[in-house]
Amino acid sequence: MKATKIPSCAFLWVLALALCACGTRKAAQQALTAPSAAELVNSLTQIQLPPEEKQIPSGEREKPAVQNVQPQQPLAVGWEAGLRAALDSLCNNDSLANTSQIGICIHDLTQNTLLYARNAHHRMRPASCQKVVTAVAALHYLGAGHRMRTTLHMTGQISGTTLKGNLYVVGGMDPTVTAAEVDALVRAVAMAGIRRIQGKVCKDVTLTDGEPYGWGWCWDDDYGPLSPLLVEGKDRFSAVWMRSMAKHGITAGGPDTLVAAVCPPEAKQLAVIEHGLEPLLQTMMKESDNIYAECLFYRLAAHSGKPKAGRKQAALLINELMEQAGIRTDASCVADGSGLSLYNYTTPYILAGMLQMAYSRPELYQALLPSLPIAGVDGTLEKRMQKGPAYRRVWAKTGSVSGISSLSGYAQASNGHLLAFSIINQGVVRTAHGRTFQDKVCEILCGTGQ
Repeated sequence: MKATKIPSCAFLWVLALALCACGTRKAAQQALTAPSAAELVNSLTQIQLPPEEKQIPSGEREKPAVQNVQPQQPLAVGWEAGLRAALDSLCNNDSLANTSQIGICIHDLTQNTLLYARNAHHRMRPASCQKVVTAVAALHYLGAGHRMRTTLHMTGQISGTTLKGNLYVVGGMDPTVTAAEVDALVRAVAMAGIRRIQGKVCKDVTLTDGEPYGWGWCWDDDYGPLSPLLVEGKDRFSAVWMRSMAKHGITAGGPDTLVAAVCPPEAKQLAVIEHGLEPLLQTMMKESDNIYAECLFYRLAAHSGKPKAGRKQAALLINELMEQAGIRTDASCVADGSGLSLYNYTTPYILAGMLQMAYSRPELYQALLPSLPIAGVDGTLEKRMQKGPAYRRVWAKTGSVSGISSLSGYAQASNGHLLAFSIINQGVVRTAHGRTFQDKVCEILCGTGQ
């Protein structure tokens, strides 16, 4: 008996059905075994970090291969081919392609290769994705263990219950200072036995250049004014301080009790408020708080060592870091730390490159990753990607200003690879349209291939 010969077209049809069934079973198995968000974050802080890298001091590391040249994508094979084909189809057919600019850059961190690029070197406004640049630069220069300090000092002598001298409160540009902590400073004055201040209470705000608003902030932006002495992110230190003085029965001479003055080096320290970077980064990144970002930006500026430092000093340090990482800065304009300014310009390649550089430095990556919103879980991504392949597998900073929607961060692909990506939609009528597009990109990144 002759064997039955399956026509070639029928054979291909049967093979396709078999592959679909196999893919369906694998997807179901992956869904059942998907780790929790906490497990994923823990695993991603350790993924693909060779033991020898962990032993090399950060100052001796080789520069990561982040070259700002025209992206040359390697030949597409296997999983990469499917991903790129899906991204090309989305970019070519989405309605935004005809009415706005789309910029995308994706690095495969596991393989250390450029995975996908579309308009990756186009200069665009980053919106709040600028906070990624601020955070990475601050972690590099200041360190994850940096402490922000607001200090209380006195001059003169205490005679009985009278301070024959001045009090000085030195601002540290810390937006996490609370009213209760300001009250604790005043209580320290009372505990020193002081009930009357013969001199004045002085605010030393010389840490920064004194600009109350960021360069390029619009007149109707409801943010600021900025100050080295903030209480819960607001410029209300004077009111909180005076209320606490009254509460503790402390008086001071003259109607202009609170004045601006520089704390002299011989002043004696009475108390200090001290905070780490973690709570600042959490609010700045997960909730996209602009004031918190500007405070960190100014802390970075102060690292230059120049008195009354400002935007120019912070931008210079950021540009130097980019150049050290091999990222050209001619397409970048750093106007502020939050992305609120319309003078900010960057490219998807620069943003993805900064994320790539942070990943190459474990001490930076392990501080940055937990601060990023998690898809469908918390922060500004809590209500996005609540189901599907991107759920809990994207850690990214959102951004939106008039006409701009952006998303930059990390994603775990279906094959376990970790990706750094940046997406900017410029010229959108509604930011929601950009967010929908970005969510589709993330679904492709996390769900294409096996």
